[in-house]
Amino acid sequence: MAVVTIVCAGVIGVSWSRLFGAAGWEVRVSDPRPGLEPLGWQEPPGDTA
Repeated sequence: MAVVTIVCAGVIGVSWSRLFGAAGWEVRVSDPRPGLEPLGWQEPPGDTA
């Protein structure tokens, strides 16, 4: 399985992680900001992954 690491879990980083995840990649996300609650980890309504 292919693995991708995303550095920074802001809007753009989360968007890339979702794209790679949807394509079947194992996604690892790292963000240096303490206490960050990443955006977009919940599936949007109606999304059938």
